[in-house]
Amino acid sequence: MEIYFVTGNKNKFEEIKSIIPELIQLDLEVPEIQELDAKEVIKFKLTEAVKIHQGRFIVEDTSLYLDCLKGLPGPLIKWFMKTFGGRGLYEIAYKMGNNKAEAKTIIGYSTGAGEVHFFEGVVEGEMVEPRGVLGWGWDPIFKPLGYTKTFAEMTPEIIAEAAKKAIGREIKVSEEEIADFKEAEKCVRLQKSLGGPAPEEVRKMIKDIKLKLSTLKKDIALKEKKLDQAKKLLDKEANKIIMLN
Repeated sequence: MEIYFVTGNKNKFEEIKSIIPELIQLDLEVPEIQELDAKEVIKFKLTEAVKIHQGRFIVEDTSLYLDCLKGLPGPLIKWFMKTFGGRGLYEIAYKMGNNKAEAKTIIGYSTGAGEVHFFEGVVEGEMVEPRGVLGWGWDPIFKPLGYTKTFAEMTPEIIAEAAKKAIGREIKVSEEEIADFKEAEKCVRLQKSLGGPAPEEVRKMIKDIKLKLSTLKKDIALKEKKLDQAKKLLDKEANKIIMLN
């Protein structure tokens, strides 16, 4: 079954198609909710896509999070860019004295049968004056930590080199990996986010919860013992008062 990338953005599709050549662009009239949680935005779009078309779907959200704005604009970046522009966003960070920023990409994958899985990547960086002509959107004002170039100054070769340095291989998805994504069980096992749903991650979470429960039970038992001792002491003192009267 085909895997569709739901987007009307040609640039975004070409970028991800260079990583996953088998993807097919699907430009659907899917409403986009205004929500600060990118996963909720993605989940809603995937749910709507399933209602309109048959297949497996990918929806991607790449957002910019400014430290000086406590994480805004996040998924609302499109509207901030329309209102302030790239230079305007940079000047906000500059005037507030905090240029720290974070670029986050979240990919949602739907099996087409109601299952949604998320994959996330984060790049820390800083806001700078607009530089470069490559890329689009806010690429000219974001410079990753450890690099002298903005996203808009980075050629595909530089990005590939950075990826190899970060994850140990090129940003490519093999046919075998795509096959894994097509199989629900394997797709679940691939997820490594905290709490799962990959079995090993769930087991770690359960082990941690059991440890916390064990500690909590010991704490409760100790408090119950102290309460019992206090009750006995109180009864003893009450009996003394009764004897005196």
